[in-house]
Amino acid sequence: MKKKNMPGFRRADADAIANPMIFLHSMRLFLLFLGLVCLIAPARAAAPPAFAVAGATSGAELALADGRTAKLDGIAAPLPATAALARQARDALQSLIGKQSVMLEDSSVDRYGRIAAQVYVIDAKGGKIWLQGAMLKSGLVFVYPPTGKEARLADMLKLEAKARAAKAGIWADAFYVDVPAAEAWQAEGRFAFVRGMVVHAARGRGKIYLDFDKDWKKERRRAFTAVIEGSAWRAFRKAGVDPLAYEGRMVRVRGWIMRDPGPSITVADPGQIEIISAQ
Repeated sequence: MKKKNMPGFRRADADAIANPMIFLHSMRLFLLFLGLVCLIAPARAAAPPAFAVAGATSGAELALADGRTAKLDGIAAPLPATAALARQARDALQSLIGKQSVMLEDSSVDRYGRIAAQVYVIDAKGGKIWLQGAMLKSGLVFVYPPTGKEARLADMLKLEAKARAAKAGIWADAFYVDVPAAEAWQAEGRFAFVRGMVVHAARGRGKIYLDFDKDWKKERRRAFTAVIEGSAWRAFRKAGVDPLAYEGRMVRVRGWIMRDPGPSITVADPGQIEIISAQ
């Protein structure tokens, strides 16, 4: 009596089950196909989405078409005290973007509700243009790492150093010239780059104090100090930096100069302190 095939059950299926070698070969092919699918799918999913841009609002900030704000993480635009440079930086960023959409990588939401990210556009050849890098090369922005978690921070500092050496953009303006540590008290209340020798480094009251005046105990009203908060120690350890090792070195500290009780900058990240030379 001739057996009828069951609906949906082909002769080839029966042969494969009856012959273990055929069955194993089929399974290998199936698993290989499945593996290729798993490799391709994440690659496609990893591509960051593109965001339409309404326009540049500063040299380090974009208004997205969906109403949100994107911040070029790790850099800051020229300060209001140099309004002409601020406008120039904004226009330069707008020119880089044109009518293109942007890609946001290594993104997070900062305390102001902005999307802080490394921002890229695609050039005519299909390559990626890193906007932070392009703006730093122009000398129209400076590095400012507010959290210490910014991606590509070391790259940004190198690009800034080259622009500074070439006196490009803001680096040709007296406002952005390094302030000697002995004169930092005259720049209280504003962002500045303070340069000087760390004459004394010590821990105390849960903080690390970097003193730039040998008579800091007597000249508290004018002696500049960089204060590393206890909450920042982890960032220093992760970077392999011992803050006490700054003693005896010429450094540049960036940040807002406040009075506590003398002129001081609160340091939240190793990127705020650059070693210029040893003693």
